[in-house]
Amino acid sequence: MGFGYIMIEKITILKTPLREHQLNNLRFHLLYPKTADWSDCGVGKTLIALAKFELLRSAGAARTMLVVCPFSVIESWAREIEKHTSYSYIRLVGGLNAKLNLLNQAADIYLSTYDSIAGRRNTAGRLLLALVDKKFDIIICDEATMIKSFGAQRTKALTVLCDTIPYSMFLSGTPITNNVASIFTIYRAMDGGSTFGKNYFAIRNRYFKDIGTGFPKLVIKPELAHELRFRLFTRAIRIMKSECLQLPDQIIMPRYCYLSIDQVKMYAIIASDIIKTLDLPEGKINVPNVLAKMAKLSQITDGFMYTDDETKIFTENPKIDLLRETIQLIPEGEKIVIYARWIQDLNCIEKCCKEMGLPSVRIDGKTNLIDRGNFVDAFQDDPNIKIFIAQEATGGYGITLHSAWNAIYFSLTFAVIDYMQSTARIHRMGQVADKCCYYPLFGKDTIDEYIWQHLQGKVEVAQSLTDAVGRQRLKDNLYLIVGKENGETKTS
Repeated sequence: MGFGYIMIEKITILKTPLREHQLNNLRFHLLYPKTADWSDCGVGKTLIALAKFELLRSAGAARTMLVVCPFSVIESWAREIEKHTSYSYIRLVGGLNAKLNLLNQAADIYLSTYDSIAGRRNTAGRLLLALVDKKFDIIICDEATMIKSFGAQRTKALTVLCDTIPYSMFLSGTPITNNVASIFTIYRAMDGGSTFGKNYFAIRNRYFKDIGTGFPKLVIKPELAHELRFRLFTRAIRIMKSECLQLPDQIIMPRYCYLSIDQVKMYAIIASDIIKTLDLPEGKINVPNVLAKMAKLSQITDGFMYTDDETKIFTENPKIDLLRETIQLIPEGEKIVIYARWIQDLNCIEKCCKEMGLPSVRIDGKTNLIDRGNFVDAFQDDPNIKIFIAQEATGGYGITLHSAWNAIYFSLTFAVIDYMQSTARIHRMGQVADKCCYYPLFGKDTIDEYIWQHLQGKVEVAQSLTDAVGRQRLKDNLYLIVGKENGETKTS
């Protein structure tokens, strides 16, 4: 049953008025009990979800709401609830017994993570059963691509839970990833199979064909592309930022450095090893092994390399010098977000900022929930804090950093979705700059440039290794350094 007849102007509990595009999205979400919002990051989907909850409560159709999201986003939800509403909320964090005790406490909204619901091997199902018994009225699944993998424990758990809850709203600014067929798994959890049915393989085989040789590679059947898109948006809506917000232009300004002689020597050894692997017969190439070695190359361009025994630090680190130069080029007083993939990167960046006399905050996978929120608030509100340092996977989701107009990518993630999400942290509703500037830092002629090309084309690095053309493209990139191994080496 839809609630489109409700007067949406009567949202009395919300402290923040909805913009016109948010009202339009809300009207859609009131038409069906179970919907998805695939609108761009930064258009205010959280506020729309809170508004739907309030309207369902005012109509007597809901009492409690469960929000499921990545761990890194829980504190962002807590801050948004406090900012926009007067609802009480509880974070379901800690050990299993702590979560079960928290679940017994009264609140309007409960916040949980995807992995908590699935549970560990020795606790699997216990929290799930408690959540089912709680009888929530509405569930919000934020960053819904977290449940994309068919057969994964978290996917199974979320599907069971969602089937017991009458209202659901799935949110993601990047719902289509490299495995496009995974969208069927998301829809199965979201609407109980109303859109595509409950048989994942049947629906996948209807709309996709496998053109891979040795590795699976699914592509949409051209004759069914229109039908697929129509069904995708039967119970889902997508609004682009360009359609509803007056946001600044996004300017990308890559910057380059040359590896040191020691870096080139180590890089060439691993690159040559990868080339030998890529020359193996079709079907014998171990893609995870190649990706692991590519990660080593990425580390080398950043000035270090993780080994089994220690972290090797190169004496010269041209990329840190490039970072220092890039920061100095940005007008004094403008705030900067610096993203990097590795913990060692964060350590070097933090040290660099300290040496330059630039106060900074940092979040990574070990930063607790409360500190994450406090660091974001400090960066947003304190004019003395100039730098925000984070990994794309932890600082690229669910937070607003629009006090910054600049983002530097010291190193690049292999995941398209992490990169796309991170770019939206400064380019979102409330940004007042006339432009947002992005500075990816590359080691010249290295894997950095190869990864960047894939991120810009929205192609997963792993996916590119599943066909001969993609593997040859990687080899061409690797030869740029391997060919210099015994010749003249450029240095920064």
